[in-house]
Amino acid sequence: MVCFQKVKKFCTCEKIRFNPVFKSSKPFLIASRMQVASLEKIEEKLKKYEESIGLEFHPFCIGWYNDRVSGNFILDYPKDTLAFCVISTPRFFEKSFLPFVKNHEFSMNDPFDQCMISNYQNIKEDFDATIDVIHDFELHSNRRPKILTQTAGHVSGAAFYYQRKDVVDENSRWNGKKVFGVSNHPKYGGWFGFRGALIFKNHSASFLEYKEPEDLLSNEKKIELLEKFNFSWQDWTFRDVANESGERYSDLQKQYFRCKPSERKELLNDFFLEKS
Repeated sequence: MVCFQKVKKFCTCEKIRFNPVFKSSKPFLIASRMQVASLEKIEEKLKKYEESIGLEFHPFCIGWYNDRVSGNFILDYPKDTLAFCVISTPRFFEKSFLPFVKNHEFSMNDPFDQCMISNYQNIKEDFDATIDVIHDFELHSNRRPKILTQTAGHVSGAAFYYQRKDVVDENSRWNGKKVFGVSNHPKYGGWFGFRGALIFKNHSASFLEYKEPEDLLSNEKKIELLEKFNFSWQDWTFRDVANESGERYSDLQKQYFRCKPSERKELLNDFFLEKS
């Protein structure tokens, strides 16, 4: 889902009526309208990927992300640069990945990563603007992730990043225990995947208004989500704690992601052999 509510809510005459840089508000108003029109064109182009292959794109300003992370994870772009957090929905596996695998030779250890590289290349070619891609699997030389996708997901509104601090009286419940955070999609619950970010280097989104993503879970549901993710993540039940759509990964998709990376090619080969 391409989500531009932040754009449309903020870009009103009331919000941009006065800019002290100009003697008149008119230049700023015209510039903002041009920026919104540009974003709407981007939205239209990205929509086709949502419909055809099951990706979602959620806009955010680089500054929103950088304000939430430590220095090691800062993205080196101006704070107003437009970016999109990208996620794959349950439909992506059958709509994009399996057709890709059927028609391409594997050149990477993980064919899924190869599929995402191909999709992002298609997206980049669809735009005149210069776009940087940061994949969810990319690491720096010291093995540090190039982007914290859960943070990008939270500030963009794609998925709420629940942590122990979001639970009432969390210390008495988990005193001394390490509790990792987990992201929850408002529609798919845990049945989705972060696939990195698109950075539109030449687009300013200075007029976007940050809005904290809506917290949809009760305290009891937050506890259930965090405990299932931390203490029984292998059974994947955390994914269903707040799955509003009822959509889940197919059986083959579950098998694929449960496999060791070294076993995934064999699984896919067996699948297509059975289909032939």
